Amino acid sequence: MVNGCACRIFAVRKPVFSGLFRIGDCAWLERKVMQKAGETPVEEGGEQDAAAAVRKLSSSRTVAMSALWNLVGRAGPLVVAVLCTPQLVHRLGPSRWGVFTIALSLVGIFSIFDFGIGRSLTRTIAELLAEDRAREAADVARSGILALTVLGTIGGLVMASVAHFWVYSVIPHALQHEVLYALLVLCLSAPLVILNSALWGVIAAYQEFRSANLVNVPIMAMYYIGPLLMLHFYDSLVGVIATLVMCRVVMTIAYWRICVRAMPELKTAKSSMATLKPVLQMGGWMTASNLTFPLLTYMDRFIIASVSTTAAIGYYSTPSDLVQRFNLLPIAIMNTAYPAMAASYRTDPENTRALFRRGMLTVGAGLFPACLVCVALSHWVLTLWLGADFAGHAAVVLKWLGVGILLSSIDNVVAGLLDSIGKAKVNTIFSFGEIVVYLPLLAFLVRQQGIEGAAIAWAIRCILDLGVRLWIVQRFYQPARQAVVQVWPFLLGMTATLVAAAMAEGSAFAPYVSAAGVLLFVVLLWGALSADERTKLSLQAGRLLPLLSGASR
Repeated sequence: MVNGCACRIFAVRKPVFSGLFRIGDCAWLERKVMQKAGETPVEEGGEQDAAAAVRKLSSSRTVAMSALWNLVGRAGPLVVAVLCTPQLVHRLGPSRWGVFTIALSLVGIFSIFDFGIGRSLTRTIAELLAEDRAREAADVARSGILALTVLGTIGGLVMASVAHFWVYSVIPHALQHEVLYALLVLCLSAPLVILNSALWGVIAAYQEFRSANLVNVPIMAMYYIGPLLMLHFYDSLVGVIATLVMCRVVMTIAYWRICVRAMPELKTAKSSMATLKPVLQMGGWMTASNLTFPLLTYMDRFIIASVSTTAAIGYYSTPSDLVQRFNLLPIAIMNTAYPAMAASYRTDPENTRALFRRGMLTVGAGLFPACLVCVALSHWVLTLWLGADFAGHAAVVLKWLGVGILLSSIDNVVAGLLDSIGKAKVNTIFSFGEIVVYLPLLAFLVRQQGIEGAAIAWAIRCILDLGVRLWIVQRFYQPARQAVVQVWPFLLGMTATLVAAAMAEGSAFAPYVSAAGVLLFVVLLWGALSADERTKLSLQAGRLLPLLSGASR
């Protein structure tokens, strides 16, 4: 556990903030918070003032409430997904369930056609608002909205034009027509997915998190409840996918209303490519990084589909979707730690180093227990959730993905530091290098070992990613070296424990490996904490023990 300061710093923000804030944005956000509190706004005064604004903002009531709403917006639908998934698997069957998970993946792949504009839009609007240029901000917002609508339409047409090639080459003959029509319906949502990226840019700039998450919770829940209800009346993937598209329509309308309420000038704003120029200039490396993300995230499913059955996709994607939910923690941490590190890495490198170290420790300590359960008890977890038959196919996948997700989550912290010190280019080049190495390895292991090979390939990629990126961050930011040295034994111990537990799973030695791993985890975590953190943790434990003993009586 990190100390109380770190808990205040690591409040949650929506993912769109990651990699977007700089000093100007944080100064504007601080003025907004102080105005709401009835205080005098802080005048801009260079990097020292901006860094102070970041620290004050990170402990403000406004950010705490935003953190709460963002957690509700992400965790609420997750509960619904867990409850609805067994019924969806049962009603669709393994083959159609596999296609359904592919459809959900395609929604993420549509983000390729965003070209980084959505993320750049957030920062540009924030900078203009910081300079009291609300009219220009509205013009930029409207231009971005129209540009992404056009790009989304083009993306939908491209996906629709290639859908039949994929369907007729991969999908079993009995399902081809149903799947093709379902994918064509899904392509209708492409403009909406991309348009929502632009609308979210406005929402993020104005910090309308409460309103946005009041929209997100019911709509994202309907992503699972809606298809389940539809199957009672129309037993077809076409109806299921149509339900997803309708959810996107409702979300887009709601987002637009939130944007207009926050930015009334948007209704009368003008749009032009000249207005959009600063957004396009900022989106260069973000665009390149945006292209690599869907490939690294979803390509495993398509390679599995090309060499195996649609049922195999479901057996792989279901545990994959489960462990991806663990990203809630690193997203929560980095979307608030990022602006603090961006503001302080020059003027207060010690603070940046501390944020970086605490970020890695918090993610590691927070996720290791859940990852160990997924690795050591993969068959039990899936049997409890989806039944013994499903677990018999998917347990080998879950145990290796449980290894990878821990390291991938910590890697998000390292990548966030590189972004915050202005090295987004390094992250992007590294991501392209990942693709060159990962895709051949993935294809080879899938052909050799099926879906278990895909999970092993992903775990190997995550291990190498973290190791190489830790080496890179030390070369580009000297203060990070001490943090890496302090945390390295802890990271190595967690990795070794999870790999050993995965290899021993199902054997007589498995309980002993897990028990030894837990003991090693506690010892290494204690060693990675600073003296001050150990003291505070001991004091907190001392206060907690009497309460627990009293409750047990």
